[in-house]
Amino acid sequence: MSLLRSLLATICPRTARSALACVALGALLGAGDARADTAQSSHTVEAVWQTQTMDFLYHSDSQYFTCAELKKKLGAVLLAVGAHRDLTVAAPCPRELSGHFRATITLASPVEATRDNVRAVTTFTSTEQLLARISHETLPTVLTIERFPAQWRAVSVTRDATVRMGSADCELLQALSKQVFPRLSVRIIRDVSGCVTARIPPRLIVQALMPSQANLDADL
Repeated sequence: MSLLRSLLATICPRTARSALACVALGALLGAGDARADTAQSSHTVEAVWQTQTMDFLYHSDSQYFTCAELKKKLGAVLLAVGAHRDLTVAAPCPRELSGHFRATITLASPVEATRDNVRAVTTFTSTEQLLARISHETLPTVLTIERFPAQWRAVSVTRDATVRMGSADCELLQALSKQVFPRLSVRIIRDVSGCVTARIPPRLIVQALMPSQANLDADL
């Protein structure tokens, strides 16, 4: 697909006689993107929830957000790629628009229930064990941890009706792709590189491990 895009960029600016070729190539590329939007693996895997806390830094000299806007956008993107709805985004909020934020994200996201992953999510520090005893909570074990069916799905993040990203959000999406997605079960299919300088609407497509729809419905 990248070869076709290069060909499209080379042919189209040259002459009006190339218009038909541009239309044909554009249609082919659009069809490829549409397939990526709707494609999903029919193979179901067993998954578990992995809880983690991570820092997120946003820095831009051109695009500012209010703290509430940033939190809303971060939450929407993370939910779109499979994070549990009980995620939190904590950030010290300046009163005015800002292009500089440091946020702490706490979330649970699906990971395949491999031996190593299950061992990792059921291994707790002494502090976590002490807090669990104080609060009379039972920590999950390899045998008792919740398991659920999940699938790898192609997700067009920027075309999700709940996300609503525009050209002004390119730097935010780039920061998420570099800082957060590598720590989740998310593989980038099409990134947003170039959208900042070109000021074009971003087009971010990923493959994410998502709970099956039946599991999502039961969780609501």
